[in-house]
Amino acid sequence: MSATLRSRLSDIEDQIAALQTERATIISQLSAAAYPVLFLPTDTIAEIFMRYADGYPSTCNPRTLTKVCSLWRTVAISTPGLWTRFDYRSLGKLDNSAHASDVLGMWLSRTGALPLDLSIQLPSPGLPECTNIFRLLADNATRVRNLRLYSPETMEIPGDQLGQLSALTRLSLCGQHQRVLIPKPLDVPHLRHVELVAIELPHWRTCLPSQITTLCLKQQSSVELLRLVELTPNLEALEFIHGDFPSAAAIIGPPRALNRLHTLILGGHLGHQTCAGLVLPALRELRLREDRAANFRVVEDLIHRSGGSLTTMAFSVVDVGNFMDYTMNEMQSYLAQTPALRNLEITCRDITGRTLKKLCKVLQNKQLVPALASLQLLSQRQIPLHPLVQMLTARRDGGALRSLKMNLEPAWSDHAGGVDTEMELYLEELRSLRSGGLEVEISPEVQRLDSSVYS
Repeated sequence: MSATLRSRLSDIEDQIAALQTERATIISQLSAAAYPVLFLPTDTIAEIFMRYADGYPSTCNPRTLTKVCSLWRTVAISTPGLWTRFDYRSLGKLDNSAHASDVLGMWLSRTGALPLDLSIQLPSPGLPECTNIFRLLADNATRVRNLRLYSPETMEIPGDQLGQLSALTRLSLCGQHQRVLIPKPLDVPHLRHVELVAIELPHWRTCLPSQITTLCLKQQSSVELLRLVELTPNLEALEFIHGDFPSAAAIIGPPRALNRLHTLILGGHLGHQTCAGLVLPALRELRLREDRAANFRVVEDLIHRSGGSLTTMAFSVVDVGNFMDYTMNEMQSYLAQTPALRNLEITCRDITGRTLKKLCKVLQNKQLVPALASLQLLSQRQIPLHPLVQMLTARRDGGALRSLKMNLEPAWSDHAGGVDTEMELYLEELRSLRSGGLEVEISPEVQRLDSSVYS
């Protein structure tokens, strides 16, 4: 009797085991149907992660991927390409505390042998954390491709400890008008791009490599600009945002010739002596960041001394009281001196429809910049179609204009009542110009214009 019961019990246990196995299989199949991403091959998951990293700015933190599940954590940690960009701005308060070097060390340990792009906020000089960060940089010196250092205090960079930064092509030093000390020259044979933001550099005369081709100076003085360009005769692109009011007496010495410079970006309160100290025979592209009446004569002189060889220019038009007429006159002066100009970008700030009409009328004159092939208008207001179409038609009639881009900001909105008959006629003319070969690109925010032109 007992043997029969035990045999039956054993059979039941076998059935239970079989049912549990079947249950687990069904649950697995249900999970796969509900969450197929969990059952992708690990190399596919890694490729998706890399697309995620490439499509987002460096301030996105890949550690987010390690907190979803154990599989994702394993894949993320074992994918070196996810960790090659380190930006302190993506870290939380805990990571920016006294143990920031531990986070940086963990991060770098996951990068394999790949090139590195690092943005680091330095602790106060002399603290162990600061020493640890530079030790980590020295250990990985041959892999650092882009390096951005920020410090709200005096920054001291131990060039003799870092060794050769043989892969470094871009260096950014950012502060809050603090001194940056570099007692020994950095060994940076391939450095080409330098950015300096609101810092003082007493040692750059011995530390700035002459092979630099791009220099970006923000919140710097004109004196610093002219001192630095003496050390960088091979500059091809220069951005200068003035950080203080200029002093004409501060600029001493002969003009500085930058024979290779083809791109210049200017902003802030420019002094006449600043640009008067630069000779730019190869200048082809000029971009003005701000709307300051005091800068107009400076820029006009700069254009004149470039020999009228500009092919690309970008500037702003602003409507403030009686300033508009002055702006228009200066704009016409700019254009009259640049007969070779082919690309023109105009940003319209706080201007009325009446002012936009004036702007279109000025551009309608084909004697100004006869070679103009590409025009871009950026505005926060509705572009009046009638003068726009008139200007485009005049420019297309035997002219060189080939492309129009209206990059209207989201603040612009369509009229609530739909499209009236007169506007529909101008839209049709705009579409006709496009059919005739004019490349027209209108930002997606303007659905009414977009659908009318591209239907």
